[in-house]
Amino acid sequence: MEWEALTTWEVGSLSLSSKAVSVGHPLQVTAVVENTGAKPGMAEVELQVNGVSSSREVPLLPGENKSVQFIVAVPKPGTYTVMAGNLTERFEVINR
Repeated sequence: MEWEALTTWEVGSLSLSSKAVSVGHPLQVTAVVENTGAKPGMAEVELQVNGVSSSREVPLLPGENKSVQFIVAVPKPGTYTVMAGNLTERFEVINR
């Protein structure tokens, strides 16, 4: 099967493994993406953390959804905003 770029997909949920982590420790971010179109294709899921982005491509059949995991480690304390699709979450990075 040949996979083409999808134009009709959406991020249905966004979750964090924790709302607070220590500086430099990993945080798992999970986005669930769904093919809302009628054809199979590749969805490019973009994750932004305070404006810095990374992405993953996911093959999806019509109506199918999949979880996409990202690992984030932040070197400085502060409050960070995670965005995927039109969803946002926040987490705190603390010095320990």
